[in-house]
Amino acid sequence: MERILRVIALISFCMILGGCSAGQPGGDSTAENDSHEEMTYMSPDGYQIRYNASNTESKEIDGHTVRFIYTGEPSGENMITVTYIPDRFPDEVLYEVTEPWGDQEAIARSEGFFPGTNDKWGCWRTFSTTDGKSEIVRTAIAGEYNGGVLMFESEEHMSGDEEKDMAISDELAYIVDSITYDKFEPQTMYSYHPGTYSSKSGKIILKDDHTGTLSFPDDAEITWGSYEITATDGSFTHEYSIEGDSLYLENDGEWVEFTK
Repeated sequence: MERILRVIALISFCMILGGCSAGQPGGDSTAENDSHEEMTYMSPDGYQIRYNASNTESKEIDGHTVRFIYTGEPSGENMITVTYIPDRFPDEVLYEVTEPWGDQEAIARSEGFFPGTNDKWGCWRTFSTTDGKSEIVRTAIAGEYNGGVLMFESEEHMSGDEEKDMAISDELAYIVDSITYDKFEPQTMYSYHPGTYSSKSGKIILKDDHTGTLSFPDDAEITWGSYEITATDGSFTHEYSIEGDSLYLENDGEWVEFTK
């Protein structure tokens, strides 16, 4: 479980590193960055990703899929695959990806700001298994993106050497966290959530950027996802659901209704 949490932490809410180097869609461009041989993959689907070419190679699988393969030691088994899937939704895509992993109850599920953004939402799935020789950690991240789904699939084969394993995780996390976008359209699947909801006991404000305020009873800054409202300082988490103009918030085993 510590290994899974480490991977989730690495491939998650990091801020984007500086600007990308120039290049053409569907190709690579080169830049120098300290001792790294840094290159930038320019996707025809409107995003850019940087990677360290001294230990990672990029390979286009098709017009909407690119794979970044770690070539350092150990090589050939650790990779990130980035895919744009038009006209689909994150939940159904994640189910198709994770169903072959095995025991669905053993898959760690989480949500958060989608890589490269501070106002778009994504879903994480992480699963650890073994092939008899090494531990294999698989992670899938998916979010609504410009009329479809943008998905990251990570596969890491743990050698048992903590220093080498951490170096691999760092490189894969760098790839995910380096992503920038030409244009990231609003996510329509959450368009009915934002608003101000009130009850006799308090008020909830959900903003378009997945932040807001919960006054119940004291004011607290929050982030909100598909089913949870969480204090930004980590002091609480409440499940919630929205039905029409009503928001139902779980609090100590009871559901409190707030009206929009």
